Amino acid sequence: MKKLIPIRWLILAVAISYSVSGIAQTTLEAKDVIGLKIEKSDDKTGETLNISGLSAHSALAVKDMESKIIDNHILSVKISLTLAGSGTSGRFDYTVNLPKEINSVEFGNERQVIWRR
Repeated sequence: MKKLIPIRWLILAVAISYSVSGIAQTTLEAKDVIGLKIEKSDDKTGETLNISGLSAHSALAVKDMESKIIDNHILSVKISLTLAGSGTSGRFDYTVNLPKEINSVEFGNERQVIWRR
């Protein structure tokens, strides 16, 4: 039993180093989302798009979401994942502004089109 303690510490040290170094960080792809839902809304401030779902990667949790306009008409959405821990979740629910010049929304590094005007 005493030999297991050093192995546990080694596993913990490796997990912490991955988490701190960002090696365990990855970008969620549309094919890896359970229940991907896209809803467009209009109000007096303009159009918005709500994007929600659940990551199929059970050992990873959603860290943050980034959106940017590319080629003046495509909105690119990327959701970063990191190692799951206490108080984290693979569920996401983000609302982004949808400028009038945007014709489509792409998801992840694979640039999967998830919405078209």
